[in-house]
Amino acid sequence: MTVYDGERFLMEAIQSILDQTYSDFEFIIVDNHSTDGTLSILEKVDDSRVTIIRNPENVGQSTALNIGLDHCRGELRARLDADDIALKNRFERQVDYLSKNPEIDVVGSWARCINENGRYVRSFKAPCKSGEVMLYMAGSPELSWGCTLHPTLMIRRHCFVNAGSYNDENSSKIGYPQDYELWSRMIMEGFVFANIGEYLVQYRLLSSSQSSRNKSQVTADRLAISLKKIEFYCPDLKPDEAVDLANMLEFTAQQSSLSGNRVFDLFDHYYDRYVAHSGLADNIEQIRRLFKLYY
Repeated sequence: MTVYDGERFLMEAIQSILDQTYSDFEFIIVDNHSTDGTLSILEKVDDSRVTIIRNPENVGQSTALNIGLDHCRGELRARLDADDIALKNRFERQVDYLSKNPEIDVVGSWARCINENGRYVRSFKAPCKSGEVMLYMAGSPELSWGCTLHPTLMIRRHCFVNAGSYNDENSSKIGYPQDYELWSRMIMEGFVFANIGEYLVQYRLLSSSQSSRNKSQVTADRLAISLKKIEFYCPDLKPDEAVDLANMLEFTAQQSSLSGNRVFDLFDHYYDRYVAHSGLADNIEQIRRLFKLYY
């Protein structure tokens, strides 16, 4: 967990981890140089499983996450934001799932979205089968977010060892999609994602959250990440073709009628390469049609 000026919901988030039915864990909390009452709350936490790291300055979200990862010793790493709530059986269910499914590298879950007052807003109900999750993750965060909600994930250690940690270069950018960027690298490394079809987290939606700010910059960052994915799977595409395809994946407008007319062919080429690289077999054509329908 990382936290910056999160005093309002912090103790509830921490307590939800301390109350887990699966109790054999270490809890790393990185305070990213908060200026409110966060530190005083952390200092009152009395549990031997908790390690608190206080950054001497605000280093940005991605770097703070990496500092937390550097202190983890376990083979499994679970994430929770400082304003979210883990249900008591979250760790128990995810540890059991990963022990029974060694071919899965990352497992998430469904979540109930709540507002600032803790009231139910809507449900996050993602696909569960790994093949379906992986197919959707060929696209943009708008689709992959619908499959992989960051605060629900439990990830095997070797994923970070092989794919690397969060992108430090963009740590200072507000709203940078560091989760989407990391998942893209993990998928290129061949790691497999899935979900448990149970509500294991309460995910808080805040109007002032980082993800709600600076939308034009976030869009530009997403396009850059999609371009890297396209270059990985389709190095044969021309630069202007790759840009057109990235615009499709990110649901942004094409620059000309020519771009719009050819982009579905480019997508088919990319999708086929992605499927072949990932070794997927189920629901391929159904999800291809859905991609085009969304666009």
